[in-house]
Amino acid sequence: ICDSKAKEGRLPVHLFEFDKSIAVKFSNLKKAERLSGNITTKDFETKFLPRLPKCLRKARWVSPPEGVTTNVLLLLPGLGGDNEKFEKMAKTMEIPQTACIALCPPLELPFQMGHAWFQAFEPDFSLISGKDPSDNRRLNSLKKSRAHVHNLLRALTGSFNIPLSRVFLMGFSHGAITAVDIARNCYDGLRIGGAIALSSCLLPEHVREYKNLKAKSREGIGKGMVSASTTAEAPPIMVTHGQKDKKVTPSEAREHFSILKEIMKSQGYQKVDAMLTYKEYKEKAHSMVSSRQEAKDLMAFLGEHTVRRSLSMENREDMIDVTSNPEILAQFAAAQQKEGIGNGQSLSTILRNTNNELKDR
Repeated sequence: ICDSKAKEGRLPVHLFEFDKSIAVKFSNLKKAERLSGNITTKDFETKFLPRLPKCLRKARWVSPPEGVTTNVLLLLPGLGGDNEKFEKMAKTMEIPQTACIALCPPLELPFQMGHAWFQAFEPDFSLISGKDPSDNRRLNSLKKSRAHVHNLLRALTGSFNIPLSRVFLMGFSHGAITAVDIARNCYDGLRIGGAIALSSCLLPEHVREYKNLKAKSREGIGKGMVSASTTAEAPPIMVTHGQKDKKVTPSEAREHFSILKEIMKSQGYQKVDAMLTYKEYKEKAHSMVSSRQEAKDLMAFLGEHTVRRSLSMENREDMIDVTSNPEILAQFAAAQQKEGIGNGQSLSTILRNTNNELKDR
């Protein structure tokens, strides 16, 4: 917070006098107590899984390479899939300070055909086409899965104190559609860290619903396409697609991505064009990550939006983390109210502004 260089005026600094005994007490905590985020597989299985909806308790935990969980990436397989492939992929990705939870979809398909995020088959086991204007079976079951994952997110933030802004989603095909649906419809107006959608982002029913509401809006029926649900900045979303995809053609994928942006704008999200990205790959079919370039783009997206702590700094015995010490924050708030420190800004905001000044220099 303050050293000799700062006192000499070499660095911009905001000074705040706090009770030294509290700082010393906080600094002398054992390393294991001071460093939060050391979540083990046992912690996951004993503290987290029992809090999940029963249909999601097959989830599997993959610890980050450093053993410190600052971010969490939820992995959503496609139709008929389970979490084994994603679990194996998570172990090879080794995303810094990011644990992965490989989810198993909640709906069990008959005859050991795997699992699904939403209703996919007709009674004769042909796939639901989504062309029937009155058929909302897939949308309705998708909403149920969204509610299940919302409960999972509440359990995750409650069990391990991980902010929702540090939780990310990555899904393939039907899992990608589910990931995008959750990202743009988060509970209590909150915002997740971001989402990656591999080979899909919307159902045909979403497109139909959007076009119908848009037509009604033009006719003067209703007040808009979708009632605004938020004024927050849009969560970052990256959609990847293949030019050789025959299940969802590239032209359909581009149309879906364009409509996704319009839907999110109609929901009230800000900076949609800047936060949503579409990537297309020449040799990719309807598949998961299939090339070095796609893997590179995926890792670049996560690298840009995930948060990383300075573990070497936190390991120093003389390091005092004032922003997570509730007693120091309470003292700061009292002093701020009494003396007007920081023009009413929070301590975190003041420190962030100081960091920005340093970057500018």
